[in-house]
Amino acid sequence: MAATIGPASAPPEVLDALILEGVDCIRINASHVKPQDLGSWVELVRESAKRVGRDIAVAIDLPGIKFRIGELDEPLFLREGETVHLGRRGKGRIPVKMSRIAPYVEKGSDIFLRDGFMRLRVTKVDKEEIVATVLRDGELVSRAGINLPGIKVREQIPTARDKEHIEAGLKAGIDVFALSFVRNAKEVRKTRKLTNGVPIVAKIERPEAVDHIEEIADAADALMVARGDLAVECAPEELPVLQKRIVTAGNLARKPVIVATEMLASMVHNPRPTRAELTDVGNAVLDGCDAAMLSNETAIGHDPVRAVRYLKRIIQTVERSLLTYNLDIARPTQPGAANRTDWAVTDAVADAAVKIGAKAIIAFTGSGRTARLISAKRPSMPIYSFSPDSETRRRCALMWGVRADVTKAYADPNDQIEKTLAYLRKKGLLAKDDRVVVSFGSPLWKPGTKTNSFRVWEA
Repeated sequence: MAATIGPASAPPEVLDALILEGVDCIRINASHVKPQDLGSWVELVRESAKRVGRDIAVAIDLPGIKFRIGELDEPLFLREGETVHLGRRGKGRIPVKMSRIAPYVEKGSDIFLRDGFMRLRVTKVDKEEIVATVLRDGELVSRAGINLPGIKVREQIPTARDKEHIEAGLKAGIDVFALSFVRNAKEVRKTRKLTNGVPIVAKIERPEAVDHIEEIADAADALMVARGDLAVECAPEELPVLQKRIVTAGNLARKPVIVATEMLASMVHNPRPTRAELTDVGNAVLDGCDAAMLSNETAIGHDPVRAVRYLKRIIQTVERSLLTYNLDIARPTQPGAANRTDWAVTDAVADAAVKIGAKAIIAFTGSGRTARLISAKRPSMPIYSFSPDSETRRRCALMWGVRADVTKAYADPNDQIEKTLAYLRKKGLLAKDDRVVVSFGSPLWKPGTKTNSFRVWEA
């Protein structure tokens, strides 16, 4: 599970509770955080994780090329049929950066606000302002998103603001960068040159990205189905099919997939999710996602901890069902997978664990790759990932079914296995004579070594 930090979840007691409930990744939305303030937010999460005693990932969601309105003195309610003015800041006006917006709109263009909840139609454009009629009303708040469906934004990714946040994120020790409004694999590779090895989640929000989803899945470390903008940029009725297509692409590439936006949106204000939301989260799990992410529910919601608790209950209930297991073992295999030694070995690990009734799978990993590839097979037993590197352990946070823990690095695999099994027995996670399957790259802990070995062992 991933959760967005904000005013509602920043208090230490709330943040501690979220992590105790099982949140594996805390998301920081850079659209609302200045680069110079990023370090203090990361430190807040690190302190909480230390108090709770868990390694969790901290992700920064880069601003990207998304258009946004500026700062409002107070929320502005737009009524259907009224005329509004977008441009420079002023009473009753909607502040926007004209140099960014004006080139993409003309008389008759539609402007969507707040992920499509509000809709305007342009009646006039000049150098000073955009005049529009409100077609769908609602309350507008500061920094609300603007969508202009169908346009081809000419700005480069990563943007200059993205680069500022990447630099600040590296200094702060960010574990994951979420790259917004990705359009192709080239943009992912370009960004990777700046991230110093920190994993990149490609957010799929544009129709161009869907058209290139297989290449993007191959280039990125993970995918995110960012349903808010995706449902506005594409026809909204296509969203269920697009979600399945994106998740499948991630599954085939053996990369984690996050489903985000409005998972439990009603819980921003209400104590219980709707029946539709319960089903939505369950279907995301059945589709094959590795993580579900909460946004406003935990950033500004009435009860962030309750929202996370509901999310966990839905996920655990669906994953325990026989239906989930039957779907998981029938997952398609990507063409060419047989030529990948590490894929073949981790496939064998998962298959062997099921056939011998193993109580757990143990992955020794220096980069997190071994754990990720095993996780992609969705085995029915827990995956315990061990690494001496704290960054690697935190990066395992988004991987399905993986629990990461610290270990000393032993050169001899037998020593490594025996010490690890003793630790798991002491923690009560394994009992004497339990069967386990252990996977690793040999020689152990040598950088660049891919997964090439596995052993069946009795605890």
